[in-house]
Amino acid sequence: MAGKIETYRGTAFPWEIDPMGHMNTRFYAAKFDDATWHFLGALGLTIPFLKESETSVAAVQQNFTYKREVFPGTLLVVHSNLLEIGARKFRYVHRMIDITTEEEVATVEQTGVYYDPKTKQGRDLPQDVTERAEAMLA
Repeated sequence: MAGKIETYRGTAFPWEIDPMGHMNTRFYAAKFDDATWHFLGALGLTIPFLKESETSVAAVQQNFTYKREVFPGTLLVVHSNLLEIGARKFRYVHRMIDITTEEEVATVEQTGVYYDPKTKQGRDLPQDVTERAEAMLA
C-alpha cells in the first residue's frame, strides 16, 4: 500500500460553479473531504471502527493551494499520500488532478489527530493503524 492511493473520483458539476465561471472553493473542500474519509478508511479509521471504539478524528490544520481553475464537466481524481505519522497525529496531502489533461489543479495538506471525544484528549493510534500507515510511508 506504499505511495499514493486514489481517494476520490468525480466531476465538477454545473451547480458547483460560481459567478466567475469556475468551481467554487467550497466544492474543492467538499471533494477533498470525501477523499479524507477514503484515506482514513485505508488507514483503518473507518466510521464503524470510530463508533465502536468511541473515538474520533479531527483535522486541525488545512493548507489549500489552488493551481488552476476547474470548469463544469471537468473529470477529477484525487490521489492521497501520507507524509508523516506520529503517536496521535498524522499529516497527509491530497492532490486533485484533471483526468483529461493530467494537470494538478489543487492540493490540500492536512494534519489530523486521533482523540477521545468525551475527554477531548488525544489518544495513541491503534497498532494496526500505525502499521498500515508505516506501510504507506515505505
